[in-house]
Amino acid sequence: MIRTRKQLINWIEEHGPRPCIRRAIREGQPIEHLGGFVPAIPGKFSPGWIVRVTSRFGKTWDVGVWYSGWTRNSLVTDVLKDIPWENWVGNKPNNLYSGDNPIRYETLQRLHKTQRCPSVNPKTNREKG
Repeated sequence: MIRTRKQLINWIEEHGPRPCIRRAIREGQPIEHLGGFVPAIPGKFSPGWIVRVTSRFGKTWDVGVWYSGWTRNSLVTDVLKDIPWENWVGNKPNNLYSGDNPIRYETLQRLHKTQRCPSVNPKTNREKG
């Protein structure tokens, strides 16, 4: 069971969906923990977290990690195309759910819930268009 940011990053480093993501983490490239999401993946029911990993060449991946199945005994990871900010639950006292910049994430959540920010560029977290 993941309880800390370090455990989450270590888990992605060992079980990440792509070798290039695991390599970027091992090399000490920038990592931004975006916090907890319920559900982490639209259409699923499992809570989880999203972490943004950046390669030394500037390529970014938004990696979702969530518990699989009803037993929640195993974790699943995948690269996400969009971040479901409306599902962010970082307004809890637990840092694992708050992420690295909870004030910014709470703003993005509020904007998405009111539909004023329908599409966000994943590299800049700014509205597309």
